[in-house]
Amino acid sequence: MLGRSGVIEVESVAINGDAVPFVVARSGRRTLVHVLGFAGQAAQITYTAGIDITNHAGVRAWMLLVVAWLYANRELMGQREGAKAPAHIGARTP
Repeated sequence: MLGRSGVIEVESVAINGDAVPFVVARSGRRTLVHVLGFAGQAAQITYTAGIDITNHAGVRAWMLLVVAWLYANRELMGQREGAKAPAHIGARTP
């Protein structure tokens, strides 16, 4: 099982450096890779993962919300070398 979501394509499966034939099965959010005759052996699986934003518009909206918040609150982010903090963020003395 590769993961609970985000697998777009399984490109290859290799055992001991040799490419072997495989079958991909999707079960809900899980992606299962079956390699016949190699049960219990370590395998190197090369795959592409991510989110297809065209199919998941909510992800795009969430990302834009986060970026807008970060921009609006940019003075809270880390300082660059040589940059000064805004006056209202400086050290306060009682």
